Amino acid sequence: MALGKKSKKQEILSAICEVIRDYRVGEVEPQTPDSVERWLCQFDEDEATKLTFLEEVHHVLSKTYFSKKRVKSFLSGLAQTEALVGKDPAKFWKDANVLNIQQRGHSQQELRQLLAEIIEKKFGIKIKNSDEAKGPPIYLDDAIFTGTHVIGDVSDWLPGAAENSVLHIAAVAVYSAGEYNINKKLPAIIQEHGKQLRYSIWRSVNYQNYSTSGAETDVLRLKEYPNDDASQQFLEQFGDGKPPALLRPNVPNTSSLFSSEDRRDLIERVFWKAGLQIRERCPYLKVMHRPLGYTTTNSQNKLGFGSFFVSYRNCPNNAPLALWVGDPWFPLVERKIN
Repeated sequence: MALGKKSKKQEILSAICEVIRDYRVGEVEPQTPDSVERWLCQFDEDEATKLTFLEEVHHVLSKTYFSKKRVKSFLSGLAQTEALVGKDPAKFWKDANVLNIQQRGHSQQELRQLLAEIIEKKFGIKIKNSDEAKGPPIYLDDAIFTGTHVIGDVSDWLPGAAENSVLHIAAVAVYSAGEYNINKKLPAIIQEHGKQLRYSIWRSVNYQNYSTSGAETDVLRLKEYPNDDASQQFLEQFGDGKPPALLRPNVPNTSSLFSSEDRRDLIERVFWKAGLQIRERCPYLKVMHRPLGYTTTNSQNKLGFGSFFVSYRNCPNNAPLALWVGDPWFPLVERKIN
């Protein structure tokens, strides 16, 4: 290698730092090529496999990481979308009720502030407090995963909601199973409250993760369950005596997030193996923190949600553990606990 010329590995390490450079700015130390390599060295793979894994992590994060600039672009576009705001966006936002009703986390509050800055800059209008605004309600979040938070927040807000209005639910990322869950449960809840409320869901990106999604699914799902001792022990503990559900079919990947089937299969297996080790090493994790991310007690998915969505604000706990879990593991995107 010529003096001063970066190796392929160094180029990828630097490229990952560039992708996530605004992650939790001011809250965590920014990643450097050395710190990303420190993260990589924890994986129990040979050097060639680690390099391929690193390349695919960069490839996927380049698509699924939402910087502040990217989030602002979504909100700015939303603020002017005629199907939402009509012919007079200034009037729409003057009357709009941008809700602050999220019961868990701070994403809604922070996105509301970001939208308020955009609206004031574009239209010279200050967003009203929820108790003052009488216009269409807007529910913001960074992502809809299972839809449970949206359903819970909206259910508690409904008693005071206007009779004939349209609730606009807007999220940066929407997972298809979460949208399905909302569409399945929310209409009945609205009816129970005797409201004539309608709703729509807006998003920047849509990710496929139906239980029936196969090669096109946009979350990490093993294609074949490993037969090593740790995996078999996990299955005995959490499998309810059944083979694991939601494995991908043995057909080539068609999700646009991954560069190839082989590389998708690789990072799924590497994250799974590391996640099992992390569960053994990190005693503060909950039972439902599975190797590929958080799951719920009633979910047929016992292996983890498998999200790869990360925003500049935080990494969700339903991403693979090896991305975000802290001490004694060294994370790539350390998660802020809500």
